[in-house]
This record gives sequence, structure tokens and C-alpha cells, in this order.
Amino acid sequence: MSFYCALSGEPAQNPVIVPQSGYVYEKSLLEKYFAEHGEKDPITDAAVEGGIGGVVVVKRAPSNLKISAPNTAPRPPSLTSIPSLLHTLQSEWDGVMLECAELRKVANQLRQDLSLALYKEDAAMRVLARVVRERDEARDALNNITSTLGVSGQTNGSAAGGGGDVEMEDASTEAGPLGAEAEGRIEAAHQSLIKTRKALKPPSSKFTDAVKLKPVTAEEVKTFEQVQVVGSLHGSKKDEVGISAVATWGAGGLNGAEEGKEDGGILATGGSDKVVQVYDRVNDKVLATLKGHTKPITSIVLSPMSRTSGELSIPTFLASSSSDKTVRLWTPTESASAKSLYKSWTTLSGVHDGSVTGLSLHPSNTLLASAASDGTWAIHDLAGDGVKTLFTHSSSSGSEIPSGVGFTSTAFHPDGALIGVGGSDGALRIWDPRRRMMSAIFESKDGAVKTVGFSENGFLLAVGYESEVVKVWDLRKSEMSPHTATVSYTAHVDPTVTSNQPPPAVIDWLMGRR
Repeated sequence: MSFYCALSGEPAQNPVIVPQSGYVYEKSLLEKYFAEHGEKDPITDAAVEGGIGGVVVVKRAPSNLKISAPNTAPRPPSLTSIPSLLHTLQSEWDGVMLECAELRKVANQLRQDLSLALYKEDAAMRVLARVVRERDEARDALNNITSTLGVSGQTNGSAAGGGGDVEMEDASTEAGPLGAEAEGRIEAAHQSLIKTRKALKPPSSKFTDAVKLKPVTAEEVKTFEQVQVVGSLHGSKKDEVGISAVATWGAGGLNGAEEGKEDGGILATGGSDKVVQVYDRVNDKVLATLKGHTKPITSIVLSPMSRTSGELSIPTFLASSSSDKTVRLWTPTESASAKSLYKSWTTLSGVHDGSVTGLSLHPSNTLLASAASDGTWAIHDLAGDGVKTLFTHSSSSGSEIPSGVGFTSTAFHPDGALIGVGGSDGALRIWDPRRRMMSAIFESKDGAVKTVGFSENGFLLAVGYESEVVKVWDLRKSEMSPHTATVSYTAHVDPTVTSNQPPPAVIDWLMGRR
């Protein structure tokens, strides 16, 4: 016989009877009810005397009989035959399968929602990172331009309108790709030169006084006449004739020879015959013939420092680049009886994969920049026992440079904190070499950049293009609109010369004589 609980309607495992009402309950359910509602009968709501101890426990078999009462619920009628059992199991299986399919559908939808949410978050983080990077680059570029070129932050103040120079501290404090020691030299030169460059005056020497060097106009440049021809410097074969690079030193100060040194005025030329000639233009003699390059010379730079060789002051070293993808450095020979005043110091190879098209010497005289047609430019450290390349920047490593653009020329700013690199796409890009970050870009549609130079006071930037056009930017003005002049090769430039030195009209601009 089974007793059914008056609360649950199920067979009671431990049935008890409330004497006041006579109802049968499951003991565990009655205990919970008493705990929540007090000691009252769940059906009649009458008080139960003695609580759970006052109920009557129903015993299924006499205690003196050794018969264990069944402790399991009676079997439902639907489970009394095999067909009904199979039907019940099949129903359970179908329910489980339907629930599993529904769970899979829900899991798949949740997975898609999660993937979409992650994609949106990733895209948002990328956009945010790019915006932050562009903001930081813009801030750094503005700080570099204002601190290095003397541009005032005011648009209508006296500095911006009147061309004044405002000294600002450089914001760069972290060590970059050059290393702390090289960056220290750049910063020292920058802080030293920025305070004195605006007071620079045109150089004076016996040579400049003799030719009465003075500011000239563009119209006067057109009247220039040839006064001297130096012949037979390069090549005897037809395909080797022609000067492809030229650099001057001393006697006119175009490359900043040391103050007070009276020298003969050195001219270094490179030609299609793969040779560099060092020529004394006052005494009309060749001082050195430097051989080693295997292809035409593309650029030459001379150290502004001097040393004495006999009665002549000469540069402490010179550097030459070539289409053979190398840069060679030359130093004076120690022996006075040597046939050549210069000897090979070292060769930089493997830095560029294309023709080295431009060289520039840092104002500290310890760093050399090189640019190449493969879209790379590099900075080399000349200090110490040996020459080493500090870093090489490739156009493929920055999205700001179009693919396939090669570099054609380079020049350091007079303060030494920035470097300009001309490209085959007609754009001149200004970099901060300490952080290898592009600070500004001057674009033009006049063909590839052929030469670039800054005025000694750092205010003007002159760029010569393949289309015989020269543009000059005043870096002190908020609106960077250039002055443009067309330079006719027939007037004063030998068309066989592809020099890294600007033509005379540009030199006057660069020297601050205009």
C-alpha cells in the first residue's frame, strides 16, 4: 500500500500524518513548510502541536517482523510492459536529440555574434591606433619644424610675419635608431648652430675679395660669361667624357672652409671615367687622381675641416659615391713624397642595392648621409676608428612613400637636426634622423629632384628639378608657397654635369645673398 503526499501528490517515501487534520505528507516537504510558514497544517492552516515532533510517522511493516519495507516508489502503469518502455525511451531520445539540435543552433548563432563583435572591436582598435599614430606624427613634425627651422607658432605675430627666428627646445628625448652617442652629437651641433646661424654673413677671403663677390639678381646671372676652362680632367674615350659630380672647398666659402685659412680653393670632380680628381683651381694643377670606383661618379662631398699639406690647406677627407652602389672615403696621405695627396680610407658597400645618387655631410663633420636610386637612404658614423652604418631607411618600410620611388639627392639642414631627401617622384621629404620620422614633404610636378640645399641661416630651401626649374621655399612662413625660376643650362650649366651642387643662381639663394 502506498501513501500519497497531500502537497506533491506523489507517493511518499517517508509518510507522516498530522493528527489535527489527518492528512498524509512527505516528511521532508512538511519540514520545509514548517521552516518557511511556521508549525501549521499546510491544508487546514491549523496549528500543529509539537511541530514536526507532534506528527505520526507511518510505519509500513511491524518492527518485530524482519521484513524490510520497500523504499522505492511504485512503478507507473505506463512502464509495466516492454512496448511502453520502448515508447518511453524513444520519446526521451527524441527529446534529447531535439534539445541538442536546438543547443547547436543557439551555439552557432552565439559564435557568429561573437566573431562579428570581435571583428568590429579589432577594426575599431586599428582605426584608433592609426589616428593616434597620425596625431603623434603630426605633433612631432610640428615640433621639429618649429624648433629646428625657427617657425613661430603664431600666425600673425612678428616672427611669422616678419621672418624672425624663434628658438625652441627640441622635444626629442628618447634614443632613436642612431644611438645615444650619435644623437648626442646631433643635439650638441643643433643647440650650438641654431643660436648663431641667423647672424651669418657672406664669407670673405682673398679670392672672394678679388672677384668682388656680391649679391646678384636673376637678370645679372643671365649675363655671366665664361672666364676659365679646365680641360682634360676626365676621360679620353668618347663614352667616358663628361663631369658627373663636382664639389668646391675654400676660397669662396661655398663649402665652409675654416675661418682664417688662406687656401688655394679646392675643386673635386667626378666623371664618367670612374675617377675622382682633386684640383687646385688657383694654381691650376691636379692634386690627386683617385681611382677605385667601377662605374661613373654621382656625388662628392668635402670635409669643411682642413689640414696643411706643404703650403696648401686641403680638406681632412672627402667622400665619393658611384653608380657601382658604393661610397668611398679618402684621406690625405701621410708622406709628403707621395704621388697623390689622398689615399683610400674605406669603402661602404652592401648598404644600397641601387646607384648611390647623393651624399651630404653633417655639420658635426662626423656623420655622412647617402641616398640611392633603390629607394633607400642611410647615415654613416665617421667618428671613432672605423666607419659604420648606423641605419638604412627604405621606401618600402614606410607607407608614406609610394612604391617604386627612388632617391636622387640629399642634404642636411645647417642645424643638423633634419635631413632633406629628394625623390624621383619630384617630392622633397624632410626627415628627423634621430627618430627616422618624416617631418614634412615638399611636392612638385617638375620632374625628379636633381639637387637640394638649405641656406646657411636655415631660412630658405632651394630645390632643383629635372625640368630645369628651381623652387625656393621660405621656411619661416606659415604658407609654404615656393618662388620658382627657370634655369637655362645654356647660360651657366654644362648639360653633361649632373652635379649635387646647385647652379650659381641657386648658390646665391643658398648663401643668403638674395
